Formats: sequence, C-alpha cells, structure tokens
Amino acid sequence: MIIHRRALSHQGRSLKPPWKARSLCGSNCRISLITRTVGAPPQRRRHGGNGDIWVADGYGEHYVHRYDKDGHYVGSINGTDGAGKFNQPHGIFVDTRKSSPEIYVADRANGRIQVFDTEGRFKRMFGEDFLTLPSTMDAHGDQLIIGQLCARLTVVDIDDNLVCHLGANDEVTQVVGWPNNKNDEGDVVPTSLLEPVKFNSPHGMAVDSEGNIYVTEWLIGGRMIKLEKVT
Repeated sequence: MIIHRRALSHQGRSLKPPWKARSLCGSNCRISLITRTVGAPPQRRRHGGNGDIWVADGYGEHYVHRYDKDGHYVGSINGTDGAGKFNQPHGIFVDTRKSSPEIYVADRANGRIQVFDTEGRFKRMFGEDFLTLPSTMDAHGDQLIIGQLCARLTVVDIDDNLVCHLGANDEVTQVVGWPNNKNDEGDVVPTSLLEPVKFNSPHGMAVDSEGNIYVTEWLIGGRMIKLEKVT
C-alpha cells in the first residue's frame, strides 16, 4: 500500500475539491473477468427505487434492459426515443437526490449522459460539452461523480452543471497502446506511465457513506485508487 497526500489536480470552477488521492494498489491488483460463450456480459446493473433492475448491455446490442424485482423482463430502451441511439451504454445510476427518482445512463461512446424517468421515458441529456467517455457514476450528497475512461473524474451538481474535473490526465490517452503501452515490436505491454495523483483509465467507481471514492482502472494488471474526502 502506497500513501499519497498531494491533492488531485482539478479543472472547472474555482473550487478546491474535497477529495485527495490517499492510497492505491499497484499492478498486482487484478479485476475479475466474466467468462462468456454467447453475447456480451452486461456492463452495469442497478436497482430502481421500486425494486426494478436496470441492466446495461454496452458491448452487445447497446440496449438498457429493465426487469422487475422478481427478475421478470419489463422492457428495454436504446436511446432512440431520447437524444439518440446508445453507443456503449456503460454505466447506470438510479438518482434519488430529487423527489422523483431518475435513471442516468452513461452513453459512453457518444460522450454524454441520457436521463430517463423510472418508466424509461426520456427526460434530458447533458455532458456533450464536457464529457468524453463517461463510464460509471455515483453520488455524494447533491453532487454526482462521473468516472471517465479518458483519465479523469468529473463532478456535476444536482442540476447536471459542471463543477470540476479530478485527476485529469488527457495526455496519457494519446500514448500508443493506451490504456497500456506498446513495445518496439508492437506488442501490448503494461504501461510504465502510471502517476499517483493522475488517472489512467477509470472504468468502475463507488462512493462510500463517508464520501470516499473508490476507482478501478482498466489496464493490464488493473489499478485501484481511493480518493479520501478531506472536507
């Protein structure tokens, strides 16, 4: 375990983010894989406030499927009744910050978030002006934290407005072979460019009851980062 005390870099409003990098595991931390023979594994599952289960099929048909609490199929959405057809719907978040719950879908390859009501009816879209590859989401208080594969976290307020970016590392995404590296022979190899206070490729994320953020990164060997809430 390596301890880091420097604050993460941030961009956006002139605010000091209430998180700093505290600890991370190195390349010996591996993310378990789901084996499959047909189709693609779902990318994210979330439970709605009424017990419904929402499942994102981001690497297969690019749909989000809805099931009731007993596992019975209810229906599907694919974005065509909203801002446009999903392209890699990778993350789902059931937002209960307001009086009426909403379903947030990280429409990753389209660089946006599409928002639906709990019946799957489109309400709005946001993020095309400040998101690139949104992959995962979770909330802390009134703020929503969005993990972006392109090496940063993004914080938005309860009205979906940009607050700041955390740990931005846009340069690493331009490296040949990212999120890994390539050697002189052109083989994909583990990256040598990991930095303790910058992200490489956030892929999954969760926020605990104290406001600490846990991020898993997609790369050979994997990496786990904890952002400790300090204010």
